[in-house]
Amino acid sequence: MLRLLLLLLITFPNMYAADAVKPSKTQVYKTVRDVDLKLHIFNPKEHKNSDSKTAIVMFHGGGWQRGHASAYYPHCAYFASRGMVAITVEYSLITDKEKHLPRDCVLDAKSAMRYVRSHAKELGINPKKIAVAGSSAGGQLALICNSETGINDPNDDLSISCKPQAVILHAPVLNTGPEGFSHRWVRKYWKEFCPHHNITKESAPTLILLGDKDTVTPIPIAKAFKKKMDENNVSCELEIFVDGEHRFHIPKMEENYKKCMVLADTFLVKHGFLTGTETISSQKK
Repeated sequence: MLRLLLLLLITFPNMYAADAVKPSKTQVYKTVRDVDLKLHIFNPKEHKNSDSKTAIVMFHGGGWQRGHASAYYPHCAYFASRGMVAITVEYSLITDKEKHLPRDCVLDAKSAMRYVRSHAKELGINPKKIAVAGSSAGGQLALICNSETGINDPNDDLSISCKPQAVILHAPVLNTGPEGFSHRWVRKYWKEFCPHHNITKESAPTLILLGDKDTVTPIPIAKAFKKKMDENNVSCELEIFVDGEHRFHIPKMEENYKKCMVLADTFLVKHGFLTGTETISSQKK
């Protein structure tokens, strides 16, 4: 058994496996149809509840049907090592498109943000410094948190803001309008669901990381989104990865993953969430 373990370590030295890291704790933020939805929380070393750390809340991809919060474990472990409270979120996964719609996921995302902000003191978080991140459909959830109008869980305290102060997106769904992706799923309520059509001057500064071969959000869609952000005088950075497919950014794509993390770290430093210099590029393989 020991020889087998050593062989695996030699053969796969660069793995960023989600099961290689674990959260500091999990915490239920909402119960939906008897299912407890949890925050998976990664705290910085020697973190105390009396702290007031910056935070990042992350929503995994999977097209509203698949995936798990653990997809963002490596990212959370890194940001926690840099001094942030990093949280990856469980949200409702759709098993019946007739009964449970993508908008249910939006309700959960906004509830999670409101929970983190309203419990900031006990979590040791600065409620005025909460960033959000997401990939694919999770990127759409992250962006929709920018809008406090439209889709909200009626059980939420709507006096608590769900708006982040910065947004980081990995291959996100940016447009579900008639010209965008997966419009057939959301056509009945697409205007309140589509990030591109809900950009305002109050939207948060945003970093978009995108592969040039992505079919979910082709480059022209991303450039149109950035143009609209620019027109609203909101900071928006678009980084294109050559030969990048939709999943170009996942941890097992080691070179792209590290570059994404460096760009995200630099973006968070620029907007006052981190200090110093990124450390992931110096991590041992």
